[in-house]
Amino acid sequence: MTAQVNGPGRLEVLGAGSAPVYRHDQGMLRGRTAPEPDKERSLLDGTWRRPIDAAVAPFGRGFRRLGVRADHLTGLGCVLAAVSGVLMATGHVIWALVAGLAAVLPDLLDGAVAKASGTTSKRGAYFDSVADRVSDTFLFIGVAWYLTDRDGGHAGFVAIGALAAAYIVSYQRAKAESMGYNAKGGLLERAERSALLGVSVAFAAPLLVPGMWLIFVLSVITAGQRFVKVWKQAEAPPKLLPSGRWRQRRAVLAAQRAEQRRARRAARRSTSATWRQRRQLSGADMRHRRTSRRERPARRRRPGRAGD
Repeated sequence: MTAQVNGPGRLEVLGAGSAPVYRHDQGMLRGRTAPEPDKERSLLDGTWRRPIDAAVAPFGRGFRRLGVRADHLTGLGCVLAAVSGVLMATGHVIWALVAGLAAVLPDLLDGAVAKASGTTSKRGAYFDSVADRVSDTFLFIGVAWYLTDRDGGHAGFVAIGALAAAYIVSYQRAKAESMGYNAKGGLLERAERSALLGVSVAFAAPLLVPGMWLIFVLSVITAGQRFVKVWKQAEAPPKLLPSGRWRQRRAVLAAQRAEQRRARRAARRSTSATWRQRRQLSGADMRHRRTSRRERPARRRRPGRAGD
C-alpha cells in the first residue's frame, strides 16, 4: 500500500501502522526531512561528470555484452592501485604512474557497466566506496615510502598527512549522508585529488613533495568547508517537504484507515463463509438423519403378557 504526496519528495506507507518513509532524489530518510539539493559542486565531479558519463556509456554497454560485471572492474581497479603503490614504494616511478593511470579506467567504467546492466545497488556502492579507500591507502603509503627512501628523515610524513586529511573528507560525507545531511562539494574531492596525485608522481623529482603539501592543505580546507556546511544544515530548522506536514499526516492516516477497512471486510467475508459452510453441513446432517429414520424398518411390538 502506497500513499502518494505531490512534490519533489514522496511519502510511502508500507502497511497499516508502519512509519512513513520519505523518498527524495538525494536519498532515503526515515522520519527526516529531505536534504537540500547540492549547490556547491567541484570542478571534475560537478562540471565534467555528465560529459564523462556520456562518453563512457558505450563502453559500459560493450562490457555488459561481454559479460563483465561492475564488481569485476571495481576489484580490478583496486588491484591495479595496489600494484601502483608497491611500484612507487620500490622506486619504479614511471611504472607506478602507468599502473595508476590504468587503475583509473576501471574506476570510470564500473558505474557505466552497472547502469547499462541495471545492477546498480547499495551493495555495489558500498563495495566501490571501500575499494576507493583501499586504493588511496596503497597509493599514498607508496609515495610516503618512496619519499622516506629518497629524502630520508621525516619526508614521508607529508604523504601520510595528506592521506589522513583525505580520510577526514571522505568520512565527513559518509557520516553526514547517514544522518540525512548533504556534505558534497569542496575544493578537493577524490577526482581532483587523484588528478593532482598523478601530476605530482609524473614530475616526481621537482613536484612530489610540493604536490603532497598541496593535497594536504586543500584537503584540510575541504574538510573545513564540509564541516561548516553540515553544521549550518544541523542548526537550521527542519524544512518539510513542499507538501506540508498536515497533508502528509492526513495521507498516512487515510492509508491506515483504508488498510483497516480492507482487513475488516476480509475478516467478515471469512466469518460469513465459515458460518455458511457450517450451516450447510448442519442442514445436510439433519436431512441425513430424517432419511435414515424413514428407511429404518418399523419395530414389531411384542405381544403383551396376560393380565396386562
